[in-house]
Amino acid sequence: MSVVSLAEKRLRSVDHLEGEALCTACGHTWQALAPLGTVALECPACHTMKGLYRPGHGLDLRLRL
Repeated sequence: MSVVSLAEKRLRSVDHLEGEALCTACGHTWQALAPLGTVALECPACHTMKGLYRPGHGLDLRLRL
């Protein structure tokens, strides 16, 4: 029997978007990964929920296999 990480299993069971994000509160940019349907991203700098994916900056769809 093998041990399976539940966090990894959950990550693989949902489609995700990955790309450059921008905080509309503080201007911080970062590389974000979030499940499809996520409306706002938490900024790692100021911790507000005002992060958005930047259009035209390498947005990538990660489909579960």
